[in-house]
Amino acid sequence: MYKKILNILIFTVLFATGVCNAQHKASPTSKDWTADAETIIKGERSKLRQAELLYRWICSNISLDTSGEIGTADECWNLKAGGSLAFCELYYRLAEAIKLDTYIITGVAKNQEGVIHDHVWLMVKIDDGWIFTDPSWGAGSVIDGVFHKNDGDISWFNVDPYIMISSHYPSSKGDQMISPSIEREEFEKLEYIDPIFGSLGLRGRKALNIASVDSLKLPKIYGTVTEDMHLKDIPLEAVVDEASICRFESGGSLKYNYEIRIDDEPIPSSNWIITPSMRKAEFIISGKKTMMIYILDVNAAEGEVAAAFEYEIKEGGPEAYKAIEMHDPYLLDEIREADNANIPFMKQVGIDGHMVLEDLREHGAWAIPILYKGLEKIEIIDVPMHSPLKVGETYTFEFRAKVDEKFVIVNEDVWEKVWDRQAMKEDIHKMSVTVEKPGFLGLGINVGGKEYKLLLEYEVIL
Repeated sequence: MYKKILNILIFTVLFATGVCNAQHKASPTSKDWTADAETIIKGERSKLRQAELLYRWICSNISLDTSGEIGTADECWNLKAGGSLAFCELYYRLAEAIKLDTYIITGVAKNQEGVIHDHVWLMVKIDDGWIFTDPSWGAGSVIDGVFHKNDGDISWFNVDPYIMISSHYPSSKGDQMISPSIEREEFEKLEYIDPIFGSLGLRGRKALNIASVDSLKLPKIYGTVTEDMHLKDIPLEAVVDEASICRFESGGSLKYNYEIRIDDEPIPSSNWIITPSMRKAEFIISGKKTMMIYILDVNAAEGEVAAAFEYEIKEGGPEAYKAIEMHDPYLLDEIREADNANIPFMKQVGIDGHMVLEDLREHGAWAIPILYKGLEKIEIIDVPMHSPLKVGETYTFEFRAKVDEKFVIVNEDVWEKVWDRQAMKEDIHKMSVTVEKPGFLGLGINVGGKEYKLLLEYEVIL
């Protein structure tokens, strides 16, 4: 899960000649399945819940075999492995034992890369109708010939028929469970739709209609997305517009954290709302190339992440740039690339990004002042937010102190300690300073006796 790899379901198993009918007849069995099936369903009476518990057990306990030699329920049970046919025959026998109507569908399947191969899946009758399920795909994936098990992937259980048809084409049109049915040629042209998107709000019928005219573009899925993440809201378009507002939300346990990167830059922590039961972010697209959503297991080694979703960013023009500026000027390169920029700290101490941007532009500056710890002890009203300053120029420093301390402005060996008396009556420190000497200028706070500590430091040039 923690490798940045595309979770492509590549099955190389070719089934025996007998696998050719729409409804496959399960192989003979010598086993009484009743006790095992009843143990798995744990006394559940709901047919939907029974069907789900069988799916979960098989996905958790059976591995995908790529040899093509394991094809019956008995072999699959004994060896705890099999191809898609064996998965389905095992499910069929367990379901049969608890009188859960099931039949095996044969046909072809298409992976995320569009590769088509023979495949087998199931239809199960629950309380109010028939549902699709594919336990072999739910169990995991084969990547470079090696099986990787999924943990808690429920996405291939009870799949929307209009989403199922994008990746599973049955030998019999009647097993599509959609109206109207589609031809094989149309199936081959459809974009693969991961059922995860169905749980995130994608409507299957609408998605299929869009896909049929080759205009459905979904985000690329990486790694494993499991049900305990409880994903609730992600962008469902593969292409997001620069300057558009995006939302992400997950619920569930504290097992996972998430990171969203735009052009490989994490969105600020201030965009996140994190509670014991929720991870939520709202942010503006401020990049020009790629947005990635990453999954982070809180117990994983530092630096181990899994890419979950990938998006392309459609670059906007001047209007997009203006929209980003209005939303959050700290997202602009004019500030991000300025020397000494420490945006998290600047936001923390309440420095207005619009003030910073305006000051940089007005003076054509390439840097902001160096910001030191302790700056949180003042509330900035008006100070130069660019560096360098120039000899002979006059600059205003105005702020409200949050502590009862003395403040000073130092230009090399010139100390200025006299603040505007009228402003002081309103608990505001205000001083206009004409810079006399090149080198440095700083705003300092008294930390005891004659000792001062810098809060802001500027370069001074002629």
